[in-house]
Amino acid sequence: MLIIDQNFTMLEEINTFLKDNITLTIIVATISATIAFFVYQISRKKFRFEKAEFENKKPNFVLYLENCYKLQDSKIDDKLLLFDIRITNLSTTKNSVIPKLRIVYFVNNDKSEIVIDHNPKLFTNVSHTNLTQFSKEIRLEDREIKSGWVIFKFPQNLIDKRIDFYQLSIEDGSGNHSEIVCNLLKQIIYEVPKQQ
Repeated sequence: MLIIDQNFTMLEEINTFLKDNITLTIIVATISATIAFFVYQISRKKFRFEKAEFENKKPNFVLYLENCYKLQDSKIDDKLLLFDIRITNLSTTKNSVIPKLRIVYFVNNDKSEIVIDHNPKLFTNVSHTNLTQFSKEIRLEDREIKSGWVIFKFPQNLIDKRIDFYQLSIEDGSGNHSEIVCNLLKQIIYEVPKQQ
């Protein structure tokens, strides 16, 4: 009981002191509010900074198409599709992507599609040896820009079909992707001269 009386007496003394010194009370309250405001501002800036840092670490890349060709060589039976692309990694983390080609075509006025994978082994069939060839999996460093060529084998069953468009896409392991559509391909034809 003695402890409760002492605490109660101390509270009465503080209350009396504050009533007598109202200016001091206002000053203490103002200083406390100012400190609380600055702590809030600092916390808010820290939150925005950490949010921006988190967003920069998320996978983010952009695909740009420089050129696209359909290559036909009389020495080989296959038609090849070559795309000169540039990939920009906008993220502050490393990433790797895999290129794929989606071909949308018509069969009896109905749209169909086929998806084919980039096959770097097909570069052995290309006469141009100075092409920067991308591997099957393209590795990107943080904030890196890479340019190079991807190659696909044109499916034989589409030779007599009307192609609507070619959609080149790159996708990482998390399902993030970037894509670009191409309607026309420049054609390159290599013919072996006939010997007489």
